Amino acid sequence: MTSDYYFFNNSCQIYNNSLINSLNRTVGDTFFTKSAFEQSLSLWQDVPLVLAQNHPNPYLFKTDRKAALNAVNGKIVGKGTNARIEGDTLKLSLKICNPEALAYQKAGTLSLSSAFIGTRSTKDNKLVSINSVNHILLFPADEHNKPRDRTVRILNMTTNNDVNAIMNEDGTPTLLTYVRAGLISYADAGLCENPISEQLNKRDEATGGLNWDSIKKVWY
Repeated sequence: MTSDYYFFNNSCQIYNNSLINSLNRTVGDTFFTKSAFEQSLSLWQDVPLVLAQNHPNPYLFKTDRKAALNAVNGKIVGKGTNARIEGDTLKLSLKICNPEALAYQKAGTLSLSSAFIGTRSTKDNKLVSINSVNHILLFPADEHNKPRDRTVRILNMTTNNDVNAIMNEDGTPTLLTYVRAGLISYADAGLCENPISEQLNKRDEATGGLNWDSIKKVWY
């Protein structure tokens, strides 16, 4: 293990249900085909998580990781595992082992952006294949620095029922799930603080179409 890894078991948090990329839609100027990601799932195993404000140069990162990190004042703070596709989203489990990154996540400002090298069609800008996965950038988002794919999220949906995700039909979490994960406030989601209360408006866009029995299971 090289010195640019900061893995301390007593300070790690695993976010099991993180949304890395939206598929079958245009991100930036490239159409992210689902098939390209389906064929590359093994490449995402143990992808390094880089905490910085900007992406390190991916080519330099492959040949001289330390120099690439120094150029952006970055550091490796964890890794991604368990890549899978659910609906039209690429999901990973993110193991974050750095107090600064975890503090940003607790504050609800930590965002992400993936970096991979692929082949794109010159005819229609569709992603044909992913040749290598380089890193995932973790950064504190603000009004000037946001991911191009606004659907990406770092979520901790555990399997022991202490937090249960409520999902939309397209496989993405509902706003109530984001509130439950501590990423946004009740006010930002347009929800009252007692989700079981009759005050919760079922016609609210943020909650429309939810399974109300499932909501009760989350909160009880």
